[in-house]
Amino acid sequence: FRSCTPSGNPLTSKGSSYVLVTGAGGFVGGTIARALIQRGVKVIAHVRSFESAHSLECETIEGDLSSVSTFANFPKRALDIVHAAANSGRNGESYRQLRQDNVVATRNLLAFAEGQRHARIINISSVSVHGAIQESVLDHSTRIQRPASYGRTKHAAETLLSESKSVASISLRLPGILGVGVHEHWIGSLVARATRNDAIPYYNSIAPFNNVVHVSDLANFTYRLLEMQAWPNTGAFPLASRDPISILNTVQIIRDALGSKSTLISLGERPPCFTIDDSHARKHYGYHSSTTRDAITRFTLEVGRGSDLQAHQN
Repeated sequence: FRSCTPSGNPLTSKGSSYVLVTGAGGFVGGTIARALIQRGVKVIAHVRSFESAHSLECETIEGDLSSVSTFANFPKRALDIVHAAANSGRNGESYRQLRQDNVVATRNLLAFAEGQRHARIINISSVSVHGAIQESVLDHSTRIQRPASYGRTKHAAETLLSESKSVASISLRLPGILGVGVHEHWIGSLVARATRNDAIPYYNSIAPFNNVVHVSDLANFTYRLLEMQAWPNTGAFPLASRDPISILNTVQIIRDALGSKSTLISLGERPPCFTIDDSHARKHYGYHSSTTRDAITRFTLEVGRGSDLQAHQN
């Protein structure tokens, strides 16, 4: 691995502990790792290859988590783990590959954690584990129904972690993540259309919507969880933004924030649609997030500024 010495103060509740962040070469893992480093946390960043490390200023380990041999290089001093490494399948990977990257990798990581003293794992999961959602509100108790391949593998990973008798774990079920560098979800596609002044089609104009989390809120919450001496309970639960707004309002906010000339085209209703109740995270873990309006506006302006800078450089 590559090594450097981070500066600043360690987590107040964990003495001189280190935090291992897997998938730190990706958007979510990298953002969390950098946010922790900025707070003075001693981070060990796992990346699939050093080329994806993007100048992380911390110890960096390279390797495929689905291979047991990778863990021979892991230092033995990481008491807390943020498991952000995953394969979403958006590039058409087979179920077998998703299982390797999401289930086998998690099993190997858990075996490593069980060999450490007092290890804890924050698992970055997805609301996709719920599959076909029929309810109008999704919360921590919503049942699992026929998830697709990605959701099946993420649920299997959650189950592995929950069954460990020696490692405490929390699985954060995330909706769309907002932040510069992510564009493959619905909000990202709306921003891209508005940036190009393309027509923006949408469904369910009056339906409420809060199915997003800005990555900065996720990073802040991760730090809060790591600071806690003990978690009230373990398990899996969703996160979202506060104060739902209508789908129409969502589209209008994006268009107006960019000063776009896009035409808005309502395509009627297309059920089912749902909002997310993340009161479990707020009540038991002190989760705090941006409002839906603020999260979407911030993301839109961030992407807009990035587009303006690129155009200026070109």
